[in-house]
Amino acid sequence: MEEIKRSPNFLSEEVTEMATQQTQLLVLLTEVHELCLTIRDRDGKIVELEKCVDSLEQQARMNDLVIIGLEMKHLTYKRAVSGGNDKRERERERESLQQQVISFFKLQNYKTNIEVCYALPLKERKIKPTIVLKMVSLKYKIDLMRQARSLRGAGVYLNDHLTKKNAEIARQARL
Repeated sequence: MEEIKRSPNFLSEEVTEMATQQTQLLVLLTEVHELCLTIRDRDGKIVELEKCVDSLEQQARMNDLVIIGLEMKHLTYKRAVSGGNDKRERERERESLQQQVISFFKLQNYKTNIEVCYALPLKERKIKPTIVLKMVSLKYKIDLMRQARSLRGAGVYLNDHLTKKNAEIARQARL
């Protein structure tokens, strides 16, 4: 008999305990929902910021040209023997690369119009290096692009220095 008397109390305690657990679960569910909304908002902001960064990066590359297929003679042996840490040797190699580009394109008075000239690192030594040429202004870049039209058939290509995203868009547009 006593068990029967205790069982309603026990059941009511169980029901109240389940009700408190259920309210706690509902509170946690609303928190999870709010966090999901916050994450979705932040993902949208991240996408916007990535677009801004890509746009700024492309704008910074506006005066850059990429030269593909040009045979270059590097001073890397001397640099490799000296350990490659000599700043003066690296500067000489850059100047040599710049001189080779100027002489290939037969540019006159372009030494002052080229801000930086460097080769991108290669995975395979058999491939001709990709050279990035940063011009002082857009005017000189456009002049050099016009002059490069006469190079058709030489195996040397001049392109804009595009970000990965813009290069992918250009590649898909060509297909």
